Amino acid sequence: MRNMLVAGCVCLLGCALGPVVIDGKPVARVNHVFVGQPFHVTHKEAHPRPGGPSAGTQGAGGDISGNVCGMSVNLSVEHRRDHVVISGFLDGQAPMDVTIREVNGYHRIKGGMGYHNVDLSLFGNRLIGWIGHCKVDMSTGPDPQANHLVQMVNIQGTPRALILSGVNALWAMPAADQAATLPLLLQCQLSQMWNHFGADPPAIGFGGKESAVPIGTMSLSSRNSFCR
Repeated sequence: MRNMLVAGCVCLLGCALGPVVIDGKPVARVNHVFVGQPFHVTHKEAHPRPGGPSAGTQGAGGDISGNVCGMSVNLSVEHRRDHVVISGFLDGQAPMDVTIREVNGYHRIKGGMGYHNVDLSLFGNRLIGWIGHCKVDMSTGPDPQANHLVQMVNIQGTPRALILSGVNALWAMPAADQAATLPLLLQCQLSQMWNHFGADPPAIGFGGKESAVPIGTMSLSSRNSFCR
């Protein structure tokens, strides 16, 4: 009996997730790899047909791991019918716990990472909300078909452009992966713009050629409370 219990515990901690039953038939889970600027993440054992974040899917959604802006990412995904929960740790210590749901046709990402609250609403050609104390209001500008979002940020009296490229690639990602990467990329560039005034911050974006930055490029500590 004791050996059976031990085997059961090991299985719970390390066994692969089984297939997902869709329309009465088992469908194998899938692995995704997403790269961009500056990130590389792998979503293992993802739901093969998750639909939108509020599509009614329920159950385990696999794990997301990799590196975003020099910071290691280890997150689990759980589908809860009308929203998706993404939770885990950054650099093995800073907690990240966000949800993503669909509201009137747009995606809303809400929760926290480290000491920073996250509340973002992603539309087809606009991104609004907050990252910590920083207000986010990015748009495609005069061209609604543009593949990037832009916001002018005033830093010590000097306007600087916050640019997020690859909007089409962002929308092509499953909702869980949007929620896992988008807040971190915004925090990456905002923190660099404020903490290293005068230096060019790392480009941020989805799709295209993968780029990387050194470990320690981004901080999620309470000291990083800019934009007040």
